[in-house]
Amino acid sequence: MSTSIQHPNAKDLSLFGSRRMPRQGSTVLGLVLISLCLLMAPRMAMAQEDIYLKPSPQPASTPTEIDPPSSNRANQNAAVPDNKPLSRNIGADAPEKKFGLTASMRTGINQFNLIEAFFFNNVTYQAEVGFAQYAGLQWDIGNGIILSGEIGYCQKNAGRSISKNGRSDTIFKESLNLHYFSMPLMVEYSYLSNPSKGSYFAGIAGIEVNLLTGGQLISRTAAYPGILFGISAENTIRNVEIAGVVGIKAGFRVAPRLDLFGQLALIRSFSSINNGAFTNNTGIVYDVLMSGFSLSVGARYHIFDKR
Repeated sequence: MSTSIQHPNAKDLSLFGSRRMPRQGSTVLGLVLISLCLLMAPRMAMAQEDIYLKPSPQPASTPTEIDPPSSNRANQNAAVPDNKPLSRNIGADAPEKKFGLTASMRTGINQFNLIEAFFFNNVTYQAEVGFAQYAGLQWDIGNGIILSGEIGYCQKNAGRSISKNGRSDTIFKESLNLHYFSMPLMVEYSYLSNPSKGSYFAGIAGIEVNLLTGGQLISRTAAYPGILFGISAENTIRNVEIAGVVGIKAGFRVAPRLDLFGQLALIRSFSSINNGAFTNNTGIVYDVLMSGFSLSVGARYHIFDKR
């Protein structure tokens, strides 16, 4: 009789032997999961980096401006109001220039004396009254400065008396009557003004270019005062006279675009007017100037005015 020795764990081996196929399937499944984890690891790392590098979403409203450095913030707040853009305040502190164009007319009288370069101890001079009328344009360039150009008619009269012995016995009198086409070119500066009332006070300065259109030198003798001796000024008085002008001017507004003004000016020749009308005892022609003043009143209409 043969005996067989059975291992005490034979039953367990048979039992585990019957489950060998399921254990191999679980091993394969584990390998697949490990492979998937290895494949997904780079993508998960990249996703993690996107979380840290991607900026946070901004609100839908308009982004606020970055505040300037603290050193410049005070200067910008002082120059620019919080509720106004910077572009609207550039040059806000500069004075606004006001331009304007006006047309004017004035009428007045003048009075002139002769100034002779050759001295006569027996000659006395008399100022005589003349007449003038002008029309022109004034350009207000701002800051109280006005450029003026006028044209008009100007009459200049002056006289002198010649005596025999001293100045007591007059031999004859001479009267110079000249007619000019006049062109004053002036600069006006208003240093006292009241824009709300339209009143102003200004100084004026410039030159006066006078073109001779006619005139004569009239002589009267003491013995025969009714007899006149006239000499034409066309050949004895120079055709062009240039004179300097300085004076004052004041005006006030009487209507929205209308001013009334008065002007007082001193006028003196820069160039001699004598071309043979006056000679000394030896027949030499000497320089003769005219000096005097003018007083005129007029009106000024504002064609274009931004005041």
